[in-house]
This record gives sequence, structure tokens and C-alpha cells, in this order.
Amino acid sequence: MPSTLTSTNLAATANGRPDHPLAALTAEEIVRAAGVVHAAGRLTDAARFASIVLHEPPKATVSSWRPGDPVDREVRCTIVPGPAAELVEAVVSVTKGELRSWTELADTRPAILFEEAITAIVAVQQHPEFVAALARRGITDVEQVQLDPWPSGTFGLAHEEGRRVTRCIPYFRERPTDNGYARPIEGLLVDVDLGRGEVLAVVDRGVVPMAPEAGAYRAEETTPHRADLNVVRHLDLCIHATDPEFGTTLIDFIRNTNEIRVKAGVHARHRSTE
Repeated sequence: MPSTLTSTNLAATANGRPDHPLAALTAEEIVRAAGVVHAAGRLTDAARFASIVLHEPPKATVSSWRPGDPVDREVRCTIVPGPAAELVEAVVSVTKGELRSWTELADTRPAILFEEAITAIVAVQQHPEFVAALARRGITDVEQVQLDPWPSGTFGLAHEEGRRVTRCIPYFRERPTDNGYARPIEGLLVDVDLGRGEVLAVVDRGVVPMAPEAGAYRAEETTPHRADLNVVRHLDLCIHATDPEFGTTLIDFIRNTNEIRVKAGVHARHRSTE
């Protein structure tokens, strides 16, 4: 029997119910999960949600489910309660509006939050030691520097203790359209406390010559340019559905074979999943 492909939209619901135990969370479910967590009264205004994802049911539950069966939807929330290296993992039933578990994890760090990444970039741009290090390399406009905050790990350094640290890596872009990764500013790194937006260390190991070319990759900026090369990638097995309200692209399909059924989607941490 040939495989078949079925797509669902972002809502992933039928008649107000999820169409499958592993269906992608809806916006309403995400909002409700956050509401249940806030209603518990255990968080301050400093808390942030690092992720809100489906808490997948046991495989036996998934295997025994049939279309039309009720689904108790559980959501796993990863929460950053404040600036320290601490996390909370909470499991919520959005079906029944219940907080089912609350686990506090010390000395644990989440993925970098977008808000904190921006704060780190601004802190580095304004730090006098970083500005001086750029000047030693002939760079006087900080806006020409692309900063990428990356997880730094922990190496027993004093300034890492009890903190969530990112290491900002600088790249030079002479023009906004340049490919920054073509011209890394070697020998210069900056450690930043993500939770507090504080520069902890500017590490300058000396000036290293940069690549002379900008590494532009836009068609109009490269020569020679072949106008006949205009490739559109066609995906045969995936159907992309875009939700106009949230601007979210979802790959969500079911592939059936004789004995294998697969539910695939997009996960905030793991990307495509099956």
C-alpha cells in the first residue's frame, strides 16, 4: 500500500478538539498554559517563559487513541524565575486548567532568551573596553559590528558562578548587507551576564588581520551573476501552512504506511520532530 500524506493547519483542531494527541499547540493553549502558571502565584514579574511546548503523552496513550477520542492536553513550561542560574519546569493540563507538577532546578540554564540576547548586545556595544578594543582594530563605528550571543558553557571562571552567561562573538560588516561571518573579529570575545545585562569580561588576545573581502552573497553584489539561476526548492513530502496572525510556518503532516504511522511537526527546541 502506498504512503499517504495528510496536512493540518496551525490550529491542529477539529470541532474544537485537537485532531491528534501529538498535534501542535494552538495559540489559545499556549496562552492558557501561561495563565495557569501565573495563577499559581509562585512567580514574580521578573520571570520569563523560555519555552512552552507539548508534554507528550505516553506512547500507549497515543497508540490507543482513535479519532474523536477526548485528549487531555498537557503542556510543559520552562520558566526562568529571575537573573540567577535557576529554572522551573511546570506541567499544566490546559484541558482541565490544572497545574500538575512544579520542579525547581538549581544551577541550571535555559536556552538564551531573545529579550536577554538583545540586552546583552546593547550592553556590549556601550562598554568602553569593547569600544576601545574595536578602535585598536581601526573600527570606530560600533554599528558596523555584528554581535552574536552564544551559550558560553562553564569553565570554572569566577564570574560564571551562579550566573547565566553568554559569550558575544563580534563580526565586522562594513555595509549592512555584508555577510558578517566572512569577517570575524578574531581575538575579541565578551562575556555577559544574561539575567542582569552586565558585561563581565572583555577578552582581547590581540589584533588579528581580518579577511579583506566582505563575503557578500546577495545576487546583485556578486560577480559574475548568472540570471538564469533562480532555483525554488520544492518539498514533495511536506506541506507548509502559514498562519497570517502569528506569521508562523508549520510543517505538520501524517505519513501512513502499512504498519507505521508518523506525526510530524515543528518543536521550539528540537525543530522538526516525528
